[in-house]
Amino acid sequence: RVNTYLKLPTWSPPNIESLSGFVSGSFNAVDVEGTPYKSLTFAHGDPEKALYYLKMIYNESNDYIRRQDEEERNNRRSYLEDRLNSTNIKEFRDALVNFLADEARKDMMAQGNLRGVARILDPPYVSSRKTSPSMLVYIGFPVIFSAAISIALILLFVLVRKE
Repeated sequence: RVNTYLKLPTWSPPNIESLSGFVSGSFNAVDVEGTPYKSLTFAHGDPEKALYYLKMIYNESNDYIRRQDEEERNNRRSYLEDRLNSTNIKEFRDALVNFLADEARKDMMAQGNLRGVARILDPPYVSSRKTSPSMLVYIGFPVIFSAAISIALILLFVLVRKE
């Protein structure tokens, strides 16, 4: 009731939007300089939980991409089969059979445990160094910036009053 009285946000059950906000605030992807690779980090108070979330995000994204690829392959295969059934020209039929064979090869490769999203060069690990937000960024810069603005406004007010 106090939060409602003070017009502060009240508790609401978790949903996709709150999950997205949680993940986007903790998840960071940085380009590795001089390479086409990215370094992914996930910050959390509990290092083991951060490792768990990082692995979970990777596995879920891999499963999602795998399902999308499977749906695309099924659509391509059904299209090729329809075209094969409706075509009577031998050269076209041979080409369509070759395309179907290529799709079958792709299906066989997809059945393996190959990762579809990314290749992990270094497995996820928990850093031995604890990281925390810089106090300078969260307190120092705002205080310095506020002081500078205050001094500028006071000087402006004094100069305008002298005239």
